[in-house]
Amino acid sequence: MPWRPRPWRARLLRALPGLLLASAAFELLWAGAAIGGDEPWPLERAPRLATGACLLWLGALLCLLQGRARLWGALACNGLTSLLVVIDLVHHDYLGEPTSATELLHAWQLRNVQSSLAGALGATHALLFLDLVLALCLAFALRGVTANSPWRARWRGALALGLGGVLLAAPASWLVLEDPEQVFEQRSSRRSLVRGVGLLPYHLGEIGWLSTRLLARSGVGPAERAAAAAHLERRAPGPAGQHSGAARGANLILIQVESLHAFPLQARLAGRPVMPRLERFRRECLEFTLYDQTGEGATSDAAFMALQSLHPAPRGAVATRYYGNRFFGLPHLLRAEGYATFTAVGAVGEYWNMARMRSALGIERALFAKDFPGESFGQGVCDAVVLEASARHLGTLREPFFAFLVTLSSHHPYRLPERHRQLPLGELEGSLLGDYLQSLHYLDAALGAFLERLRQSGLLDRSLVVIYGDHEAWLGDTPALARFCGYAPGDELRAWSTRRELPLLLRLPGARARGPQAAPAGHLDLAPTILGLLGRPGPQSVFLGRDLTRPSSAPVVLRDGSFVTREVRFLNRAGPLSGCSAYDPSGRRLPLTPLAEARAAARRSARAATASASRRATLATGRRESREGAAGAPGWPPALAASRSACSRTSPTVWPFAANSSSR
Repeated sequence: MPWRPRPWRARLLRALPGLLLASAAFELLWAGAAIGGDEPWPLERAPRLATGACLLWLGALLCLLQGRARLWGALACNGLTSLLVVIDLVHHDYLGEPTSATELLHAWQLRNVQSSLAGALGATHALLFLDLVLALCLAFALRGVTANSPWRARWRGALALGLGGVLLAAPASWLVLEDPEQVFEQRSSRRSLVRGVGLLPYHLGEIGWLSTRLLARSGVGPAERAAAAAHLERRAPGPAGQHSGAARGANLILIQVESLHAFPLQARLAGRPVMPRLERFRRECLEFTLYDQTGEGATSDAAFMALQSLHPAPRGAVATRYYGNRFFGLPHLLRAEGYATFTAVGAVGEYWNMARMRSALGIERALFAKDFPGESFGQGVCDAVVLEASARHLGTLREPFFAFLVTLSSHHPYRLPERHRQLPLGELEGSLLGDYLQSLHYLDAALGAFLERLRQSGLLDRSLVVIYGDHEAWLGDTPALARFCGYAPGDELRAWSTRRELPLLLRLPGARARGPQAAPAGHLDLAPTILGLLGRPGPQSVFLGRDLTRPSSAPVVLRDGSFVTREVRFLNRAGPLSGCSAYDPSGRRLPLTPLAEARAAARRSARAATASASRRATLATGRRESREGAAGAPGWPPALAASRSACSRTSPTVWPFAANSSSR
């Protein structure tokens, strides 16, 4: 009698794809809740239903396959889901948001942050693949079993699952189409999108959004050009700043410091300063509080905004998406004034595509990791080696020169070789916060030695020196951080300010002016402020930032729609106005109703980050022709047509102007 498989084995083979999809649904819902948070939402069940709808549609496709092909398809879907969940969780732990489609397209950049990636993975992430391993074992055990179904049954099953998915998707579809709080139109917070529709629908929507943008790369029409020109013409420069021209004819040394917050500059551990040298140096400087305006591009976004005074790309990074364009910002303007231009970073040239971006931004000479023989750890050659070599190189440049230096040793996960760990951490030993402070203490020694060398050579008093933090360090809102910074856990404003506030120090030649300044600053403000101090205001009308030394009440608008003025700290959230918070600088809560109009203006500014390709391109000017014709063609206002400070490109790269008069 021939051997026949037992019926339960065939039933198990038929049931296994459904079990795999159910396991994937559990992982997606769990990760979506962890990432999206528990803030109130109009339809709290929409994410679950939308996730279920996507999986039912996926099940409908699998239903059309025969038994073993269906099993392998379900295994592939489960494995990809687990991988996506791990990527999102790690990205959220590190950057506070899920990943995006454009970031996944540039996953090759992960080789430059291997130490950060290895430190972020844990046992919980491995457990997410346990169901896949068990299913593979079962598939191997059932290798001789078949469970085929008639094609009519498969089609009926696929139709039933598809219709079920349509019903489940209805609440989330209504939420997206109606968009009562403009969350999906603005797309300023990925966490808000996940909270609204769920993790898997968010990613499918991201893929659709990216596909439409790639297929709809159209030019700039007359209406868009006219709107951009009218906006820029309205932005009159205003009166000269208090220190306008105070550094006329001086060299410019611009130093971007990795992950530098404002609070470590005055921090103490057991009575010992964390950054003693920079703390002393800041007493010679004009000191501003800089609010983090970066996006997905992080370090590269900070550099782009500082040099270009334009917002970066709404998705991905200008450095990896638009490196073939030419940009006419600070380096090009200073080269036109006879400055030699130079940059140095201890990373490989492929890090954030810096080698290609260097020439696109107009910098003549660059030094990368291969040019610095010496000790390396973390993301590249250590800061002490890079800054020492840079100081020597500056002595060989003709003056005036512009030097743009980027530090790396304080990069996540902030782990230094034991010989460089000189700061006693006490109870913070072994913690992320402790490692962060230790890396800043090392950076402080390297930067202090660099500045002292400039002082001894006389370059310090012949130069405008600007030091700023590139982005937040993603330390999390932990009790340890609250204790260290001296605020109570749950203090919303202090926690937000600790994360968002970075330092901006400007030392004039001879330290002619110094002291804290009340005006809040953003990365967009660096280039206009520097040009004003150098006495070379240039075409301010196409800079989205402002000269910080000029009187202004313009807010600093962040990517999520939050904004800061001298009098207000507005913390925006998706949803109604009642879910937001507002404080004065002393921490006293402010009524929200009088700020509704200001919030709407800031939200329009944040929404501009995801405007259509043609609208973003309205800021394009320069030497190369776009698809519509050369920049500066007839019809452009003279101030705009003559400008060389905006991007020249055949595809859009930057956020458009803000919709309100502040334009930031």
